[in-house]
Amino acid sequence: MEEQSTVRRIFECSPMGQRPRGCPRNRWQVEVLKDIRILGVRNWTRVVMDSSAWPHLVEKSKTHRQL
Repeated sequence: MEEQSTVRRIFECSPMGQRPRGCPRNRWQVEVLKDIRILGVRNWTRVVMDSSAWPHLVEKSKTHRQL
């Protein structure tokens, strides 16, 4: 991947500032799993592997107000 690629810059960036004392770092995976729980998706591993169900989940997440 090129050095100045947007995807690479986002992947390698680190947040600026400090988090509150005693507050754990948020991990990408934890945030994604919280979003999946909010959307009420069951068996999410099967849904992401299903090429016909995946686009519906993406659209549902785009229109959900809490995400």
